[in-house]
Amino acid sequence: MILEVKKKSLKFDKKLLKKYNNIRYITLKKSDFVTLSAWNIEFQSRNSFIDGLFDLNDDDQVIISDIDEIICPNKFPKANDDLRIYEMHWHYFYPLNMALNSFWAHPCSFPGKYLKIY
Repeated sequence: MILEVKKKSLKFDKKLLKKYNNIRYITLKKSDFVTLSAWNIEFQSRNSFIDGLFDLNDDDQVIISDIDEIICPNKFPKANDDLRIYEMHWHYFYPLNMALNSFWAHPCSFPGKYLKIY
């Protein structure tokens, strides 16, 4: 499946970026994608966050998760020296109110020094 990439407008107030300099909005161009397949767009979009970490320190805590994967703050390590993968409940909802519960191990956190190796 080949997707057409359409330019999208900024979805939040640009004043927010000036007020909070730790929020970095990364924009991608059509030329940033090797191919326009759905999986390539997903992969490239997800991995583009690294462009905003140009001043990452070795002891900074990096958290990678989707917007709906909220990690409880007390689950983060006290010592910033290990990789953690967080397991969460994942609920499927189907017609007629049937639900299937499962576990999802995707969000992770680790010290900035590990990302520099990558």
